[in-house]
Amino acid sequence: MPIRTQTCTKEYLTSIPLPNHADSYTVISHEFIINHTMEQLALHGFQVEKEAYKANGDGSIAQGVYYLNYAKDPEVGMMFAWSNSYNKQMRFKCAIGGYVFICMNGVVTGDMGSWGRKHRGTADVETVKTIIDQISNADVYFDRIVNDKDIMKRITISERKQAEMLGVLFAEYEILTTEQMSVVKQQMDKPSYDYNCEVNSLWAFYNHVTYAMKKAHPRDWMDDQRKLHWYITMEFDLANFTVDTEDIELDVVDPLALNYGEPENQLNILTEIEKAEVEAELVQAIEEREEAERDVLFYEDPAGNTFEVPVIDNITSYMESGPIESDEEFKVRLGEPELIIPTFDEIVFEGLRAADEDKVEKKEKTIDASDLIGTYTLDEIPTVLEKIQDKIDTLEASIEVEEVKPTVNQAIDDDFNFDFDDNKEDTLGGEFFL
Repeated sequence: MPIRTQTCTKEYLTSIPLPNHADSYTVISHEFIINHTMEQLALHGFQVEKEAYKANGDGSIAQGVYYLNYAKDPEVGMMFAWSNSYNKQMRFKCAIGGYVFICMNGVVTGDMGSWGRKHRGTADVETVKTIIDQISNADVYFDRIVNDKDIMKRITISERKQAEMLGVLFAEYEILTTEQMSVVKQQMDKPSYDYNCEVNSLWAFYNHVTYAMKKAHPRDWMDDQRKLHWYITMEFDLANFTVDTEDIELDVVDPLALNYGEPENQLNILTEIEKAEVEAELVQAIEEREEAERDVLFYEDPAGNTFEVPVIDNITSYMESGPIESDEEFKVRLGEPELIIPTFDEIVFEGLRAADEDKVEKKEKTIDASDLIGTYTLDEIPTVLEKIQDKIDTLEASIEVEEVKPTVNQAIDDDFNFDFDDNKEDTLGGEFFL
């Protein structure tokens, strides 16, 4: 299996034979770029702390990154990067960028601080001029990177929004490969680094992507970095935010509310899927609620008949009101159950039950015969039994078993009269006049 990319040394790149193309093709050698870059960085007072080089299998496509000693921000440093080729697959590119100290992830802004030139005519002369221009304006480009970083740390995005952006970067802009997509997902679930921000911040997501882009081909790495930053800048309008703003609130519009950009009267599969998910969640919530609140009332009338009645609330009517159109409607339909007020008969029956239970409790009283426990002779047993019987007689005399006979002798008012006749059967009677 051929090696697509490999880290390499400066000596390896300078040893790659130059191509033999037509006269119209101006060769810009890797060595030429390295020498002029190091020269201009030194002239402008930048110290190179680290050099990093990558190349494809035969070295015809190469990339150089220089990490500079530029302590202007505690989280991000300055870098200068270039890409070059001998096989006409790409033009020369260079850019001032940044790198995150904790992970060495790259940051290259959109159109600022970058330049590309085809290998034609005086391309070699223009390459040197552009390297000088980029390094001369390094402060401007770097300040923009720091400003964007600070803004992205203040913006929080949901997991759904991150998934949507991940799909755009893969399917629409083709910045990420399937392998890189998998790396980003792993970083979202379990980040390898602490980026000194909220886990769901835009800055964290940005670094998950740039972390995965370390695996990019030297031919694509710089372009992918610039496309990523351009997409984030446009998607969240970073250019209109300022670091001096105390509170930055991003109003991310729910795409479902806008029918994902489609006309309101046009069916959209994404909208229908999301509505179906809401309906499914509602059905599940109703089933769980009904299961948890499936209570039953038990009561017994004076004749000893037991009755069982289920508690009815308004849950069963939720779905009969039509489809759910919003989160607020969802909450309204899952309100508290209706208040169930017992009838007068139920209140009286409850009192009778309580009285019966009290009688049972009295009947269950026991005697204390602990003082009679022991070993006796046959002659002593009659005396012991007589003492036990005395205790039983005393206990029975102390228990007053009275039949509960509720009466209401006083009329509550002129409109309500209650009459309980002792000679009638054990049923409730009375007349109500409204």
